Amino acid sequence: MLAALRPEQLEHYLERAELKPHTPKSIVEVGALRQEIEEIRRAGIAYDDGEFDAELRCVAVPVRDFTGQVIGAIGISGPIWRLSLQVLQNRAKLVQAAADKLSADFGAARGLTIGTRRRLKKVTHRPAFPRQPKWNSWPHARA
Repeated sequence: MLAALRPEQLEHYLERAELKPHTPKSIVEVGALRQEIEEIRRAGIAYDDGEFDAELRCVAVPVRDFTGQVIGAIGISGPIWRLSLQVLQNRAKLVQAAADKLSADFGAARGLTIGTRRRLKKVTHRPAFPRQPKWNSWPHARA
């Protein structure tokens, strides 16, 4: 989710975050964390190979709405003895497909990643559901 933050939000977080090591693989330096976040933004997928818990591996992919904004993430985790790196990469394809399907249900364009969203000049598709009216435009809101 850090990769989905706007630059000023990420900087605000990094100024206050205490990067504690949970395992020998934990990222505890701000520069290294920034590099990891940039790689996640570029790839559109995040892996955890024992960084939080030495016995777990995880993969996560963002879920987007019709505006291209990240509204959540979907991922899997499992023990290292069940999720070898090769198995994790294969499962990552399933997670990506699930995130793509869920994002499409929210009206996101196919194949939209964080990097490509920034290059888009405008949204070129219609949302899968009608936009909700603003609260102050409802007649009963004008009491």
